[in-house]
Amino acid sequence: MGGLRPILRLALRDAVLHRGRTALMLATIALPIAVALIALSGVTPQVTSRDRALASIPDGTQAVISATTVGGPIRQLPEAIPPMPRLTDATPATPEAIAAALPKGTALHEWWNSPPLIATTALDIAPGQQRPAETGVVVGELDAAALTTMSLREADAETLDLLLPSLTEGTAPQATEDVVLTVAAARTAGVGIGDEIQVIAPPDTGWRSTDGRVAAVVENAVRGYRVSGIVEGEDVQAWALPAWIAPAIGADQAGVDRHFLATGPTPITWAQVQELNRHGVGTISRGPLEDYPPADQLYPVPIDPQRALLSAMMLGATVMGMAALLIVLVTPTLTVGAERMRRALGLVVAIGARPRDAGAVFLLQGAVLGMIGSLLGLLVALAALPLLRHLAAEVSFTGMGPVPWWGAVGLLFAGTALAVLASVPPARRVATADPVDALADRRPTVSDAPWRSRLITGIGVLLVTGGGVLALLASIAPASIALLVLLVGLLVLGLGTVIVVPTLIHLVGRVLGAAPGATMTRAAARDATRHLGRTAPAVIAVLACTASVALLTTVVGSRQSSELAAATSMITPGRAMIGMQTPISEEVDRAIIGSVLAELEADGLIRAHAPVYSMRDPGTWLEAAPAPGRACGTDEGPSFRSATEPGAPLECVPWDDAYHPGLSFPTWLGNQVTVLEPVAMRATGIPGAERAAQVLADGGVIVSDATRVGEDGLVDLRMIDGDDMAGTGRPLGARAGMFLRGFEPTVALSPQTAEELGLDVRYVGEIVEPTHPLDGVASADFSDAALEITTVVWPATRPEPGVLGFVSYGRLPAQGAVVLVLLTALAIAATVLSVTLGRRETEADLATMQAVGASRGQVRRYGMTQALIVLAAGIPAGLAVGALVAVAMVGAMRRSDMFGPMPAVASLPVALGAGLLALTALTLISTLVLARPPRDLATRRRE
Repeated sequence: MGGLRPILRLALRDAVLHRGRTALMLATIALPIAVALIALSGVTPQVTSRDRALASIPDGTQAVISATTVGGPIRQLPEAIPPMPRLTDATPATPEAIAAALPKGTALHEWWNSPPLIATTALDIAPGQQRPAETGVVVGELDAAALTTMSLREADAETLDLLLPSLTEGTAPQATEDVVLTVAAARTAGVGIGDEIQVIAPPDTGWRSTDGRVAAVVENAVRGYRVSGIVEGEDVQAWALPAWIAPAIGADQAGVDRHFLATGPTPITWAQVQELNRHGVGTISRGPLEDYPPADQLYPVPIDPQRALLSAMMLGATVMGMAALLIVLVTPTLTVGAERMRRALGLVVAIGARPRDAGAVFLLQGAVLGMIGSLLGLLVALAALPLLRHLAAEVSFTGMGPVPWWGAVGLLFAGTALAVLASVPPARRVATADPVDALADRRPTVSDAPWRSRLITGIGVLLVTGGGVLALLASIAPASIALLVLLVGLLVLGLGTVIVVPTLIHLVGRVLGAAPGATMTRAAARDATRHLGRTAPAVIAVLACTASVALLTTVVGSRQSSELAAATSMITPGRAMIGMQTPISEEVDRAIIGSVLAELEADGLIRAHAPVYSMRDPGTWLEAAPAPGRACGTDEGPSFRSATEPGAPLECVPWDDAYHPGLSFPTWLGNQVTVLEPVAMRATGIPGAERAAQVLADGGVIVSDATRVGEDGLVDLRMIDGDDMAGTGRPLGARAGMFLRGFEPTVALSPQTAEELGLDVRYVGEIVEPTHPLDGVASADFSDAALEITTVVWPATRPEPGVLGFVSYGRLPAQGAVVLVLLTALAIAATVLSVTLGRRETEADLATMQAVGASRGQVRRYGMTQALIVLAAGIPAGLAVGALVAVAMVGAMRRSDMFGPMPAVASLPVALGAGLLALTALTLISTLVLARPPRDLATRRRE
């Protein structure tokens, strides 16, 4: 044809001539590109961890240094110091010891962090005045709305000049009575420049933060301040000169970290950071962050091969999904284009062009349209991201990061390459077509070699069978290779399924075409089987989406069922709890929580609540001893199955892998011994709570470990002291006991029984019955309503599944529900696209049928039948494949033990039914509209 230019010209002429098809193809390329770029923005942080670490180093400083009390060396990345437990008797490195490892000329500037504090404006304490005080007495008469939480950072004037964000108004602290607040802190406390504010250190709860035992050092003290300035910031934070926290820590430094800024002319190197690590000092240094150390100089990080394989599977699934989307939606459009250009291309070949030049027309068309579509997708993503970032920030208080350049460039190339790949089948078909048949407009028969079709189908069936068996074997394969076996099985199964799709279409076409008197149905079935180039991708899309919906609902259902079976909590899904973020005293806590609950009740959010107590002294606890013959050895404990299935054989596992109930009640007080009235037990709503309430009323105890209840139904109780290393304890006798699956406390008993046993208990919070069960959105609303009253309380909820069965943990829809909608929409788009593309191809036949007496309803039935063929071939097969894959995947997950115990295969039938119903109904409705015959059908001719 004389080079590439005539081929390109012919390709572009065909694209312009068929503007509708071209626009559809551009849209199908641009849409996944835009979605992928937006998704990349969603998982890309607004700033990287290195950028965040650099931003945490104040201007004019070289590093932020923390001398920890971990009691030994630490290992860190240049951008992060890992959280590690602090020792109460360890002393942090001194400034002199730190300076010895730093470059000469480096100066250290110390500052001090407070524990969580309570702020108010209702106390009569003058600025600068400070005194020890029993916190409960100080705030006992205050309303809950007058209290809020705040943290304080102290430093001298020179260090504050480095630490403070930009002032929006006022000045930095000039005297010890001055305090600077962030915008958020000023707004929460309701103060401005010149106003007075009082800050209270609550009693120590015994829990330790990453600063160590600082709460114990400064507890039960109050100080007054005057607001001298307000700085930028959304954290509730305050700054002051070192007149309160610093002296207290200086007098009792053991177990409390020290913090410094390093200034000087010379950057702190990674080697110097590692030297400081050997002394338990963590350092975020500007030098290593700006010139990141090579991998061989970093501390070795262990790699979990199971999780690495899972990440590789997810990445591969993303790439394969995008490729499948383009092939399913783009290949049919080009196949139809090849059909329409058969005669023109046949003529081109007849006058001397090479057959491969004819095929190159579609390869070039795919490349050009792929590049244009990819660019359009990039532009759409860039245009949509500002609005999406705003919406994300409004809804979830999180942002969306920038589109990574490598993602944009990679997707531009990938979009073009995949569009070319999608063009290969029609290009090959054109290149191998007989020009004589093309000129005569003779279409190839469906199968020139029946034996070959049967052979290919047989191979496909063998692959499906082998892949399914291999996938199922993953549930019994060794844990180390379970996911790998599953991956290989899924690949073989997918390949076999694609191979047998044409046979499925033929079978469905024959069944529908065999209906008596269904001439139009037989014609539609014949057309669908003759044009596999546009029908097969639609069936594959419906099959894959249906299988994915079945897989999604089964895996998510199994995970949720597993989590429900394995989790321990004080409440059933849909209910709530409330405790204290900063416990003060039993009387004050009860009053504050009571006032919050009264407001929530007045707003119609709750209908009932019941108190919860725990043991006052965290150094001692009540324990239910193992039943006779059910005890494990030293450093061992019962397995999950032994502890949660009464009558199961005792299986002892290492202590770290043993069954341990969780800690979900919102309190820093007490331990896993819970004291509650029978009415509170009923309020939990946990299955079996009614019987458990009766056991409590009769003086018995409730345990969360089945191995603690003897065959006689008794539980042997003993009191354990923190100094009792052997754990034998003081026997308290046996009580009637009951195992309650899913209940959090190791031991629960009534207040009367606790009094009989001599236990010293304390009020810790309430179990709340909402007016309506709480789903994800309602849970977020409940928590926000409580925190708007005061931030010193701690609301906690356990959302119940939504209408479709997915659990959402916030205002955003559950990820499973979003994926379900996208999969259903993709299957609908593929089916409707197949019918739409075949419309022009069959207009001549439809015109003939209408001319010989076919009604408009019969003509419309033609398009409906084509859609039914796609759905009938894709949905049942997809359900079968999806069910097989789901069972195999749940088995592999259970075998690999990466996701915790998954005791059984469960599904979300409502979500599955809704997805399939929406797929069928919306596809048929769309087809009904698109299949409406035009009024000038009888006058139309094929191009």
